[in-house]
Amino acid sequence: MFFLFHLNFASAMLGNETDQLALLAFKKEITEDPFEALSSWNTSLNFCKWQGVTCSRRRQRVTALDLQSKKLKGKLSPSMANLTFLQILNLGDNCCGNRVSFHQCEQLC
Repeated sequence: MFFLFHLNFASAMLGNETDQLALLAFKKEITEDPFEALSSWNTSLNFCKWQGVTCSRRRQRVTALDLQSKKLKGKLSPSMANLTFLQILNLGDNCCGNRVSFHQCEQLC
């Protein structure tokens, strides 16, 4: 019984770390954050309390990321695919893209 609890706890902690690392990788790719929307995104604060991040209560995994209208510019990190519990991603009115130049991106936003 203890062994099973330990395995579940360990896998939950690993998942939490994966989510935190994915969000930090997202932040690293942001080149402009005029409203400092990502200023709370650091390891001194639990990532579930970061601005725009919503986590499930039971597992403490990222289920939503809402950064709409923050005027963020940059690239979407491939690490976002590691947010396996993510159900809602709202990056509307921002400018993130992988192969689109910022000049082109500004026309799209």
